[in-house]
Amino acid sequence: MSHRESPLVQLSHASHLKPKAEGGPSQPQPGTGEELLLDVQGMTCASCVAHVQAALAKVPGVNEARVNLMTEQATVVFDPRQADSAKFVDAVQRAGYSATPIGHSPHHHGIDMDKSLGEMTAWRWRLIAGALILSPMIAIHFLGQSHAWNWAQFGLATAMQIAVGWPYLANALKRLKYGAANMDSLIELGSMAAYLAGIFALMTSRHDMYFMDSALILEFVTLGKFLEARAKRRASLAIRKLLDLSPQEARVLQNGETVVMAVTQVRVGDSIVIRPGDRVPLDARVLQGMSSVDQAWLTGESIPIDRQPGDEVLAGAINGAGSLTARVTRAADDTALARVINLVRRAQESKAKAQRIADQIVSWFVPAIVVVATLTLLAWGVLGGNWEMAFQSAVAVIVVACPCALGLATPTAILVASGRGAEKGILIKEAQALETAGQLTVVVLDKTGTITAGRPKVTDVIAIDGDEKLVLAVSAAAERLSSHPFAQPIVAAAEARQAPLPIASSLQVVSGAGLVATVDGVTVLVGNEGLMTRQGIGVLLPRTDDDAQTDVPAGES
Repeated sequence: MSHRESPLVQLSHASHLKPKAEGGPSQPQPGTGEELLLDVQGMTCASCVAHVQAALAKVPGVNEARVNLMTEQATVVFDPRQADSAKFVDAVQRAGYSATPIGHSPHHHGIDMDKSLGEMTAWRWRLIAGALILSPMIAIHFLGQSHAWNWAQFGLATAMQIAVGWPYLANALKRLKYGAANMDSLIELGSMAAYLAGIFALMTSRHDMYFMDSALILEFVTLGKFLEARAKRRASLAIRKLLDLSPQEARVLQNGETVVMAVTQVRVGDSIVIRPGDRVPLDARVLQGMSSVDQAWLTGESIPIDRQPGDEVLAGAINGAGSLTARVTRAADDTALARVINLVRRAQESKAKAQRIADQIVSWFVPAIVVVATLTLLAWGVLGGNWEMAFQSAVAVIVVACPCALGLATPTAILVASGRGAEKGILIKEAQALETAGQLTVVVLDKTGTITAGRPKVTDVIAIDGDEKLVLAVSAAAERLSSHPFAQPIVAAAEARQAPLPIASSLQVVSGAGLVATVDGVTVLVGNEGLMTRQGIGVLLPRTDDDAQTDVPAGES
């Protein structure tokens, strides 16, 4: 297999490579300047994203602001001469939310798995509590219509508003304090309107199902919140797995002694020690030692790659049986792994065309729905003369409009797709690439490497002189003593052909070349062309369709 210093697949949209048209007003170039990552608290829907993004964009010196609802983070690209983190935190607070700077390094990615688990657990318990309250309400609705049953409905509906509806009410009141509205405002407006209508019906001794309507609204929306929280956590696990690939500490050589340091403190040019079985902490170039290194997380290669002085090892790779001393070539926030993590994060922050349209709609969506609901109420009440039907129709408009699936579906899909792709070695650079991929009819693979099943297998055994079964048996006898990735497939092939394995001993591993063993008192070499040449053994390469009709000697004995 050939070695590749790139992921298996990179999916991007090429339109951004086209030169921009000349002329027109000069605009700040997105992506230029210093970058800062903010952890934003208080966002619950797409309209919250629009408010936070607008607040950040108004800060002088900001070239670009990207806000992600799913990760609850904002990325700001700005001119450090005009703005700083304090101004961004203040802008977010004035919009009615809170923010905490967490840097831009992948080691400060800000994914709090405990927080996401707590959020998902909280919504699960609210969902369960709502189901326990809603079940008797439904039973009461079908069992009886007495005044006593109506009071029971009132008690259960009140418990529902407190146990399940409180988060929506708190968020709606907070947004109202800042003169804004979001999806929680619609949710609370719909459920509270039905709840108050139920109280009115109770006081006038009427039998209506308003109480159950208010509970159903809260329960269905809470189910959506739980599913959203679960999807966020699962997608965040993909980033967390990438972060876990890189150790937080490195063994640095200083004055002949090994000192354990945080990877963020290691500088380019420092020498580090990579012990057998350790993960490589930083991108580095080998100075001393030989070992096999598994870099499958980046290259997709199923076989560890031999590394010796002068070769590069990448952060996140797993070292084999040898010990290595290497010189750091890239800082912690500039390693290949760090760039992959940033690539996935940028893909999750990027917006497809459908999402950009949705964001424009969301900015006036909530006020528009309130206006439509008010017009519906007046139309049925004033023109139709039926105020009860008018109220029911107005509530229906509000209920149908929430939650805002238009603003949630696209970012959730991008988050899940980019995270799942990262797990499978597919790095998605931007959301537009996913949108374009849905229109693909032909896929062309640039075969710079070998497309495999991901595991080695013996396909052919060619004996230049002798019995093929004997060659396989002797090789398998020697390989049975080895831990090399090719050893097990060779032994498995011999067992599949029922070749009796002789006894091997005195195994000597030649790093990067093969092994030498004694089989039934005879010295046996199993390895590559370099090992055979150094031992003075001629190697004959098998014929291919492009070769001449005779085998070509690759070495002289």
